[in-house]
Amino acid sequence: MELCNMRNQGFSLIEIIVAVGLFTVVAMLAVGSLFILTSAEKRVASVQSNQDNMRFAMELMSREIRTGDGAFYSDLCGASCFEAKIGTGETVRYTLDTGRIMRQIIGDPLAHAITGPEVSIEKLNFALRAANPYSDDIQAHVTIVLEGVAQKDTPNAVTLNLQTSVTPLRINAY
Repeated sequence: MELCNMRNQGFSLIEIIVAVGLFTVVAMLAVGSLFILTSAEKRVASVQSNQDNMRFAMELMSREIRTGDGAFYSDLCGASCFEAKIGTGETVRYTLDTGRIMRQIIGDPLAHAITGPEVSIEKLNFALRAANPYSDDIQAHVTIVLEGVAQKDTPNAVTLNLQTSVTPLRINAY
C-alpha cells in the first residue's frame, strides 16, 4: 500500500529543478541560435544591397558603351578613366573618385556618383581592344573590371568583384 501512496505524491523538488535547468539550457541555445541567424541575415542583406549597387553601375556603363557610337580611353587618367560617345551624341566620362564611380557628361562641370556611399570602390579598370582597321574580322570590345568593399570599416567587410566585356552594337564604331 505504501508504494501506491508514493506514486501519487508527484515530482520531487530535485526532479523539478533538473527539468527547469535542462529547459533553460535548451531555451538559451535556441535564442542564441536565433540571434546568430538574425545577424547573419542582416549581413547577407547588406552585402546583397551593395552588390546590387555595383551591378547597377556596371550595367549603366555597359549599356551606354553598347548603344553608343564610339568609345576610347581618356589620356587624362589612364585605365581607371573611360570616355564613350553615347547614343544621344554626348560623350560621357567614367572615373573613380574617392571610392565612388563618377559619371560626367563632357562639357558639364558636374560629375554625378553612380555608386552609393555604402560601398567603397577600390578598383575600376577599363581595357579596350580596338577593331583592326585592316580587317573586319575583329570587333572592338571593352572589358570593365570593378572591385568594391562592402561594410569597409567593420569586421564583416566583404570584397566584391565584377567583370564584364561589352561589344558595341555598331560594327564599325571605332
